[in-house]
Amino acid sequence: MTTLKVCSVFAILSLSSVFAAAQIPVLPDSKLTPGAVLTTDSKLICEAGYVKEIKAVAPEITAAVYKSYGITTQNTSKYQLDFLVPLELGGASVARNLWPQSTKTSPLNAALKDKLDAKLHELACTGKVSFADAQQAVSQNWAAAYVKYLGPLPKAANNSATTSSSSMGTVPLTNGECPASATIKGSGNKKYHLPTGRYYKTLKAKICFATATEAQNAGFVAAKDK
Repeated sequence: MTTLKVCSVFAILSLSSVFAAAQIPVLPDSKLTPGAVLTTDSKLICEAGYVKEIKAVAPEITAAVYKSYGITTQNTSKYQLDFLVPLELGGASVARNLWPQSTKTSPLNAALKDKLDAKLHELACTGKVSFADAQQAVSQNWAAAYVKYLGPLPKAANNSATTSSSSMGTVPLTNGECPASATIKGSGNKKYHLPTGRYYKTLKAKICFATATEAQNAGFVAAKDK
């Protein structure tokens, strides 16, 4: 998670460590979307109408974010440009806090994250969790934050839009470790690390996989860490 800085469109476009082929991103790439915070002031954030006062995202920023993820068509039926650290938690309206989130995959999708964002806003504004902790949780791994604050993820829907376990992976534990059923760690830069890897023990997983094939199907490549 980074603090707010001015970011030009040219800087955004330079992020083009663009994916070779666009994949539906159920979790944001930590290099492209690390998250950004505008404020942790609860009096400001919890005031009615706070979010409406924040400047809307410019069209050129939207286009640049989609392009950085290798998505050339802004298909609003498949994606929703979303804030990793939501505005209602003090997130900043800048490129490094934006990503094209899937509206079709299941169970991880924009609607599920909206539910998490609303819950964290409620908890933070009632003093049950600090805004700083809520911002950190959602920026590190929003799926893991959902499990922590709302309970188990819902079961995947049985339809054509479903993201199966072979393409979605498994949510890591809150400490960044993987469960025994899926021990391969996926990092934010789309690399997967085997338990025998050099950096495996120190890496906090963004997502976990049961097999290398599962990781590859999700668009991850093997890390060179032997």
